This record gives sequence, C-alpha cells and structure tokens, in this order.
Amino acid sequence: GPCGSDLDCSLNGICTARKCACDAPWIGTRCGVLEFAVASPAAGRSLYNPNDVQHNTWNGPMVLDNGTYHMWVPLYPGGLLYHPVSLLHGTAPQREGPWSWTNQTEVAVSINPGALVYTDATNTTHYTLWVSHPDGAQSGAVYTARSATGPFVEIIGSNTTGCEVNPSPLYHNGTFYCTGQKGGTIMTAGGIGGPWSTYATIPHQGEDPSLWVDTRGNWHALFHTSGNTAPVGTHCGNSSVSSHAFSADNGRTWQELANPTVGPYKPTVMWDDDVAHEPHTYATMERPHLYFDSAGRASHLGVAAPLNIGDEGCPHARPLNRSCGNHPCSCQSCKYVSHAGTLLIALA
Repeated sequence: GPCGSDLDCSLNGICTARKCACDAPWIGTRCGVLEFAVASPAAGRSLYNPNDVQHNTWNGPMVLDNGTYHMWVPLYPGGLLYHPVSLLHGTAPQREGPWSWTNQTEVAVSINPGALVYTDATNTTHYTLWVSHPDGAQSGAVYTARSATGPFVEIIGSNTTGCEVNPSPLYHNGTFYCTGQKGGTIMTAGGIGGPWSTYATIPHQGEDPSLWVDTRGNWHALFHTSGNTAPVGTHCGNSSVSSHAFSADNGRTWQELANPTVGPYKPTVMWDDDVAHEPHTYATMERPHLYFDSAGRASHLGVAAPLNIGDEGCPHARPLNRSCGNHPCSCQSCKYVSHAGTLLIALA
C-alpha cells in the first residue's frame, strides 16, 4: 500500500507522494529487500582458502586502513564452529581479495570478534577489536591500535559484557554502543569498553546483528534469522535467513516491516564464474556484516555459509551427534556437518 512516512520505507528511502523512493541497493515497495549484484565476483565465494578442508571459518569483521582491507576470522577445527584454534588476520588490496592470512597473536581468541574504527574528539583514529568471552576471561576485552596492522594492546579495565557474544560495536556522536548475539538489547558507555548501561531494546526475530547508522542519522540492525518458510531440511533457498530492524529516534525505539514480513535476502547468489548462469543456493547464510563505500552506500554483504551444502540441505545428517527426531535436520543445522566458510557478496 501507499507509504505514510519514511518508516514505511524501512528508513532505507524517502516516502514521496505516498511512494517509497529507495536508496540503492535497497529495493521493493517498502525498501526492505537488499538487492544483490547481477553477478557477484567469484573471488567472494570463499575469502579464506577453500582447499583447507581441515578447518572451518564463519565470517568476521572487515575494515579499511590506508588502502588495504583487513579482516579477522576465527579458525575452527573441521566439523566444529566453536573452540577456535586461532584468530586469523587477513589483508587484501580489495574486498574480494586476494587475501593473505596470518595468525593474530596479540588478541585473545574468541568465537567471533567485533571490529570498530572510530575517530575521537582529538581527531585521532583508533582501530579496535572487541573480544567476548575468550577462554578463562568471561568479561571479554577491547584491544586498540593506531593502525589495523597493530600492534594491538588490551585496554586495561575494558570489557565487552555490554555486547554479549559476537559483539557489534558502534561509535556515534562521541558515545559507544554495542549489541551482540541475541540482539535484543543495545548497551551504551561513555568510554570504550564500559562500564555499560542499557540504552534500548530491539523487538526482533534473529541473532548476530550488524549495527549501523545511515547518512540520514537513522539506526539499523541486520540480523540472521532462521524462520522456516519452507519444509524443514530441504529446499533451503526458500528459508528465511535475514531480518532488518530500524529506528528513527537514535536507536531508542525499533520496528520491522510487518503485514507482510519482509526478509532482506535469501541464501542464493549469482557468481560471475558460473558457466551455466545458474544462481547458487546455500543451506543457510549467517553472521551478516554489511559494508559501505566512502559515500555511506551499502556495497557488500559478508556472510557465513556452508560451502558444500546447498538447496538440498542435509536431511540425513545428525549435526553435533544429536538426532533430529523423526524429522529431517533443519537447513540451519547443516553448518555443523559442512565445510563452513566466509563469503562476500557484491550489492547492486
């Protein structure tokens, strides 16, 4: 139906003459769909070495520093997506790569660090890594450096308890904010790494949000969600894997598109090296990171996905050695029996 305000356009566009004028790459009658490029560069199929079948990755944050892209990705043993054996630091001349990987030894290893680049009141730029709940340190910590290459040092007294697991930190107008895996609460702190207090709650359907503020000052969160709109266990391309929440009042009150619900994307992408020109469907897409160009326009989506399990799912698998009962295992559970990896998708 016609829009009444920019909220009806997901805050991804402007309501003009009762119609939504969407900001690219958002499309749809209510600007709720994230449009993928017609053909995404095939280098984004797996940013970490796809031939290393002894290990899994499950996405991580990427930042730009002086013309070089940097990424931090936990490395997991094959068959697992927890108990990482190391934290990889990757560098590349462009987002799709080629990526070179080394061990980031200055930072505690945790299941999914956050990264935040911010410029303080003295015009000093800081590169920070947010580590939640590493082994033996339940409070987590924030590490800082003057460049993405390091050296990173722990900020004494910092903690990431405001972020839960899988931190998504934000710096806006001189204040720090953070949310985490469950994504239902945004915490705030005047100084980096706490002490934290509750700022807002997000009624949402999902986990592992990517948090940002757009060029108009609106707040957004992109989630992985696992609603099963298709039969559980197969036809994974029909599954819901994403949701989007937005706020027009500095992140205080949030909403999602409803009646009907709109998911920003499905787990299907067209790679530019596919000779049959057939889109590739993944069993699931999770841990989203939305990346922006210098003008603040969304340019790429980073996700985690099973590299070797697609639309067919894994109906006969028993992830984590647990029975799925009398039903096929869900598409989302396929990640536990797959060669899991890190993808980068170009946006339209």
